[in-house]
Amino acid sequence: MYATAQDIIERYTLDELIVISNSDNDTSDDYDVTQVSRALEDASSEIDGWLRHCYDTPVSMPLVGKFSQLTAICVDIAVCRLGFSMQVATDEKDQRYDKAIKRLGLLCPKAKQVMSGKVENLGATGKARLMGGKRMFSRQSQRELL
Repeated sequence: MYATAQDIIERYTLDELIVISNSDNDTSDDYDVTQVSRALEDASSEIDGWLRHCYDTPVSMPLVGKFSQLTAICVDIAVCRLGFSMQVATDEKDQRYDKAIKRLGLLCPKAKQVMSGKVENLGATGKARLMGGKRMFSRQSQRELL
């Protein structure tokens, strides 16, 4: 995973995490670990879905350089997913999600083209080839069945 619950707390506060992850609306001072873990895993998978068009995934994250922002992207995606599932979505969370997706598009421009349908995903080799044998069913061979 590209982020942890602690990363969410550092960027959004513990109170916010409790509000967006508390599925049974109890008054405890703890967040739902299962919900948060699931959201972070889903966010990491979404990131890998974008980056796999340009890089081997999961990406090992250096502290500096091109991938240093993956933690922030993962947090924003996870928080948006948590807020949506708990019906505490806000415009700010939606905007952060949109910005996170745009940053993924900048990290891997090919993914932006694939996701928008402008380019087909042709895999790692960049080539696709379909091969088939002789046709087994035709109107002629199936004439008596019709």
